[in-house]
Amino acid sequence: LPPSSPAAAAAAAAAAAAVLTSEPGDVDGGNASASTASAAGGGDGGGDDDGDGGGGGAGSSHAMTPNLVKLRNVLITFVSQDLNFGYVQGMSDLLAPLLCVFDDEVLAFAAFEHLMTLKRSNFDRDQKGMKSNLARMRKLLQLMDPVLYAYLEHVDALSLFFCFRWFLLEFKREFQYEEVFVLWDVCFSGVRSHHMYLFVALAVLEAHRDIIVDNQMTFDRVLRFFNEVAGMMDLNQILASARAFVEILISKLED
Repeated sequence: LPPSSPAAAAAAAAAAAAVLTSEPGDVDGGNASASTASAAGGGDGGGDDDGDGGGGGAGSSHAMTPNLVKLRNVLITFVSQDLNFGYVQGMSDLLAPLLCVFDDEVLAFAAFEHLMTLKRSNFDRDQKGMKSNLARMRKLLQLMDPVLYAYLEHVDALSLFFCFRWFLLEFKREFQYEEVFVLWDVCFSGVRSHHMYLFVALAVLEAHRDIIVDNQMTFDRVLRFFNEVAGMMDLNQILASARAFVEILISKLED
């Protein structure tokens, strides 16, 4: 169907609306830990934001909370502006915190639209943006911790695919829900670095490097491990380490 056809518009809207019953905890200000049961690093950002939610399909608005209705409305509006791009799993994860902050569809839409302008390449079907992120991460890891880099290369885990969900969802599922707002403030402020998310990822890896190496974790085990520790990491420690890594890198480059 041509992108501009009514049928295509309806299909795109239905795809966006499919998220409305998936993560009520996110939109209602609940804890994010419930959504971390999905496979870590999955190419679809975890794959649980279009679940059936235990009743009520995409069109059953009677089963939705007011905040879920707002979530659906913003997503459908966003999708309808560019049907070629459409809805991609993970978008609802980025939108939910914005709705909690603004509690207004118009303001949340404006913020979400700007955020997607910054992060759109992460959601491209060719995954060009994500591949670029992972390539930068490999270079940073090689420079900052060549031992861990060599180990991951040895166990064929240098794809760093376990970072996929981190970058796609801006670590939203890796920390407690209320901590996400602090993390996003740090990452999006650009005060320390415009690529702060890379240093946060490095800090997460370094916080668990000994466990990974000492237990000789394989690629699959590393994937499962980071899914298991999601929601249990100390954000203050991670951010302190991330800031320190920025300064260390600057020092290395100056030398």
